[in-house]
Amino acid sequence: MRVYHGSDTLVAVIDLQKCKPNRDFGRGFYVTKLRSQAEDMSVRVTKRSKQTPIVTEYEISEIGEPLLEQLVLDFDIGEEKATDLFYSSETFGELADETTKLYKKTWIEIYEMLKNELKK
Repeated sequence: MRVYHGSDTLVAVIDLQKCKPNRDFGRGFYVTKLRSQAEDMSVRVTKRSKQTPIVTEYEISEIGEPLLEQLVLDFDIGEEKATDLFYSSETFGELADETTKLYKKTWIEIYEMLKNELKK
């Protein structure tokens, strides 16, 4: 699955500590499946910052899809809400950070981490 983040900064490594609090769904790193939505957001952000709009693309194929499907089933939520929960989670931040080597774990192991995080 391909997701996009629109801002005025290229985000190679996601650091949730740098994310601003008090957003629509709280502190988190927001992504969308729609490139056009990320492009719109990058333009909106750069109107304030006077920087260049940047859309960063992430590929989460082997892990993301089954994990999102399981979220939908276990938490009785829609796909959009599941996507928001996953991509704004600390677990996703760790998954996107290559230094954690979390990407080497199975989607089930990562899902268990996410599930524990969401229960907090």
